[in-house]
Amino acid sequence: MASDGEDTLQSQGEATFEIDFNSGCVLGQNRKKSGEVVVQKIYNILTKPKSEVLEQLTQELAAGNHIEGYFLLEKAYKTGEFFFKQEESLLGKISEIEINNLSDEQLFKLLKIKFCIARRLGFYDLVEEDAKLFLQKYRRGLDKNLYDAVTLLRANGVAQKGKKELAYKLYKSLLQSKDSINISTYAWACRGLAITLDSNDPESYKYHEMAADAFLQCGQRTEAAKSIYGMAEFREASNLQTAFELIQEADSLINSSSLNSRLLKAASHHRKARILSKLKNYKVAISDIQNAIELYSGLIGCEDELFSSLSLACEIYQLLNQLEELEALKRKREELKPFLRDKSYRLQVRFVELAISNNIQGIEGLLQEVENQGNKDLQIMFHIFNALNNSTLNDEAQLEEIDHAISVIKSGDFSDELWLMVCLSAASIHLKQGLDNKAIE
Repeated sequence: MASDGEDTLQSQGEATFEIDFNSGCVLGQNRKKSGEVVVQKIYNILTKPKSEVLEQLTQELAAGNHIEGYFLLEKAYKTGEFFFKQEESLLGKISEIEINNLSDEQLFKLLKIKFCIARRLGFYDLVEEDAKLFLQKYRRGLDKNLYDAVTLLRANGVAQKGKKELAYKLYKSLLQSKDSINISTYAWACRGLAITLDSNDPESYKYHEMAADAFLQCGQRTEAAKSIYGMAEFREASNLQTAFELIQEADSLINSSSLNSRLLKAASHHRKARILSKLKNYKVAISDIQNAIELYSGLIGCEDELFSSLSLACEIYQLLNQLEELEALKRKREELKPFLRDKSYRLQVRFVELAISNNIQGIEGLLQEVENQGNKDLQIMFHIFNALNNSTLNDEAQLEEIDHAISVIKSGDFSDELWLMVCLSAASIHLKQGLDNKAIE
């Protein structure tokens, strides 16, 4: 379980971008990791910009002064005053401005402002409808670079909403004009396609490879590395040695000391340690997993990743029978548990520990705790974990747990990813029980 924790390599390669609206060029930018967001918020407090744009905008809109609110934003955009106020609530507040009161030129500028904030946050889903409106309303007079950039923004937003088929179509539409598209936009569209597809799909590998080549052409070495990491993830299922060599190739492209590069290096060491462990090269794996732990230990907001690396290290030291080091790592891992930020990950950690010890009463108590919270996502995850990991359940009880998960997921609006997880879990259990046709279905 330990080595199956959150892996940052794929999430770091998320299909995001940055627009220079003056030139229409598209630059590279990633949705911020939680550690970066924390650092940014600390910076915000220390710098204390003179104009608290969000507060002023709230006051103007409360008084019904929508035009004045717009002019406030326009001024702040020109002076750069709100560029360090990266708050999701600002996007929501801007959306309260009644656009019917704006001229076409003002609406054009307002939407550009929203796009700038969204790409700095990485929250493209919050402006996907705005991007659609922008493309419909201003299509005739748009510079092609800007049109492609906003199309890419919309595709990213659609992808973040889990609408994979539409995202696929939008990304593909960008690739159809390869000869006239900005090479950076082309690279990000390839990345988007690769991530929209399942990681075990050969087409995903192809688009990661295309993205890597395009990123190298426009000098974005770190982004090229992320796409090569995506290629390595695909190869890991069939050829561990090739996957390891791809990771090493990607590592050679990262020479920055930035926070983002440090996260990539940490995730790379974790993945190499996992591959080396699968190859039973445990002593060499120790070096990589220690590097991963060291890099993650100094980063705020990376508690889940650090926990995962500590867990993998525990597995390796257990196999090497180095019990003293193992106990030290276990203590460090225990100290970290209260700080895990991903609720489903915390749930998985607790569930697996209870399952290993056959603590049936503890498992029942955990279900009651999850139900009391009213979080249906966690309820679904609990039933999946119970079906897959509780060795005390017979065949019928395992299927009942899947049925519970399905009944919860049908009671609300859930993401395609969660539905996919339920289907994969059901298929896995059907296969184990010899129900091949049901598994295929």
